[in-house]
Amino acid sequence: SMSDSQLSALDKDLRVWIGTIVEEPWADADLVARLKDGKALLKIMQKVNPSASVVIREGALSVAGAENIAQFLSECRSLGVPEQQLFRAEDIVEYRPSNRSRILLGLQTIADFFAQRGWAPPLPSAEREHGLEVEDTLGSVLRTGVQTVTDRIDGANAMRMLESLIREGSEDFSGFA
Repeated sequence: SMSDSQLSALDKDLRVWIGTIVEEPWADADLVARLKDGKALLKIMQKVNPSASVVIREGALSVAGAENIAQFLSECRSLGVPEQQLFRAEDIVEYRPSNRSRILLGLQTIADFFAQRGWAPPLPSAEREHGLEVEDTLGSVLRTGVQTVTDRIDGANAMRMLESLIREGSEDFSGFA
């Protein structure tokens, strides 16, 4: 399970991620409170899967919010997000602090699932980690490439030196023939 500081970092990443997709300011939002009406989740689904027949319900949070969230989760399942990693609509609607990690980890799974398929931007933390991986890979490719080229130059130089020694040697010996 995640520590409080890891959960807080994930909470912040998710707010940035949601805000980027729905094009609304989410950075300072109370994540779970803002998720209760389910509208942002369905807006994400509309962007990710435009063919989904998403209906955003208005009305009492406990009813419309629960229906919106349930609709979002049902669309996630139909896209192939693993059921056991999803939260439940009631985790948000009837929120208790003990639900927080399940909601955040569920959203992280969804975000990663969408990002891996190119349907949504990656979470900021995933992008940072991926950026470092890319830099590492590039670095090692460059190092290997430079080493290979250096070895080839050394090899070519050695061959040329050997050839010239043989040529010079054969000229030196020609006097004795």
